[in-house]
Amino acid sequence: MITQRFLKNSFLTRIFTNQKPNPHEFSTESICVNSIKISVDSCQRYFFKVLTQILLVTVLVLGLAGIGVAVAAEVKTKELKTKEVKAKEVKVEEKVEKIEKVTKEITGEVTGISKNFIAVEYGIDLKEGAALEMAFNIGKDIKIEYKNTLSEIGQGDTVAVTYEEITTKDKEGKIKRIERLPKVIKFMKKAKPIIEETEKLESRELEEQQ
Repeated sequence: MITQRFLKNSFLTRIFTNQKPNPHEFSTESICVNSIKISVDSCQRYFFKVLTQILLVTVLVLGLAGIGVAVAAEVKTKELKTKEVKAKEVKVEEKVEKIEKVTKEITGEVTGISKNFIAVEYGIDLKEGAALEMAFNIGKDIKIEYKNTLSEIGQGDTVAVTYEEITTKDKEGKIKRIERLPKVIKFMKKAKPIIEETEKLESRELEEQQ
């Protein structure tokens, strides 16, 4: 009995029996709206699913890229450190030098002098027949003996210069450079006046003429 009533009142039975369906019983608009809602929901779920996968892949790629950059930076740092160590080793090998320090002294006539410079003629080269002269740059730590300041010493005066001679040689023993650092300037004798020298020359000439 229930089945027969259901079949009589069902939508399919009415269609097969050519009966007009009741518009209040079945709404086409509601079916369309429900179908649209279902489609939108499905699209939203699919979109969020795809977006989530894209974000995960992006994060994974960025993470791998970051790891790769970090590894590359670490490798470059190690290479640079290795190069620096090798460069230091080469420099150390190049700087294998022998330095010799000797204290010496010369005595002679001042041929040139200023606040930070002095030149002294201390002898004659017998082979060449030329005067032997040595020049020094004077530092602040220079010691002056028998005079208060360097300005009291003039050209033509006789002085003794004590200096430290520093000779630098390479690992094969060849001289690379020689430095002379003056330590003490000792005043010895005042220069003779020009008038006295002239008078002596004139007296010698007169003696030779006689």
